[in-house]
Amino acid sequence: MIKLVVKQSGEYKRENIFYFNISRDGRIYIVTLNNGTFVLEIFKDDSVILKKNLEGISLDTHFYLVDSYDEEIIIVYFEVHVCKLSKYCKESSEIHQICSFILSVNVFHLDESGLLWIGLTEEGIFDDSNPRGKGLIAFHLKEKQFYFNDQFMGMMYECYALQSLNSNLYLCYEEEESIVIAQYHYKVESKTNHKSLCKVLKKHYLNNSEHFNYFDQMLILRNELILINNLEDRLYAFRIEEKKLIELDLMIEGLDREEKKVYRTVGDKIFILNNNKIYLCDYVQRQQ
Repeated sequence: MIKLVVKQSGEYKRENIFYFNISRDGRIYIVTLNNGTFVLEIFKDDSVILKKNLEGISLDTHFYLVDSYDEEIIIVYFEVHVCKLSKYCKESSEIHQICSFILSVNVFHLDESGLLWIGLTEEGIFDDSNPRGKGLIAFHLKEKQFYFNDQFMGMMYECYALQSLNSNLYLCYEEEESIVIAQYHYKVESKTNHKSLCKVLKKHYLNNSEHFNYFDQMLILRNELILINNLEDRLYAFRIEEKKLIELDLMIEGLDREEKKVYRTVGDKIFILNNNKIYLCDYVQRQQ
């Protein structure tokens, strides 16, 4: 059995929280709705370092990602049938669009090198404007270039969750009648001529696709895997063996189980927003 032991790392008394995220440097991003306007607050060590209205964003917007890279605030959101990758200017309080995506997207993941990994839905993979059936796209925020253009084609029905650690990319995606957990090693070799390397290291399969039908967060730590379904507040734990995954029981200690929870995996950590409090699962303990 896997036992997650949590400790409170902050309390944020806000109403109408629409989005929350934690960056690799520990900054906390919260988007709330106040008097018909979305408000972005950024915290560091329990102090508010930025509070700004997100003017011009419609109320039916869905936020995929709010994070930062190289001191720039990145906002990815879905509005009026278009997914927009934008940069927020702190000085002018304006949102400047970098690019947009017409393909249907499931997940955005920002790694420590500035690569934004974009995992597509089934509709996006099989869209007529995506004839090669590409399921995963990598866009560098600083270089404003796409990488690994000839990879991740015709291999998945839907991309669910992503995690990156030390130039290793972990994918959770759907294949025919199974969920695949794959590990890749990747490297951008030259930013001037856009050469890059990405090769698969391992693959494991979950064959009970009716039981394991959706995940949006994942964590791989040592030889243990945790898959998270935020929509249904479900977590699954596995032990990773050479050729298979062994499902384990999982319990979380120290949370209000009645209140809605939002889980975020950041590097090798899990953060949980529960009843306006943010908790850190500071270690994963295997029980015999």
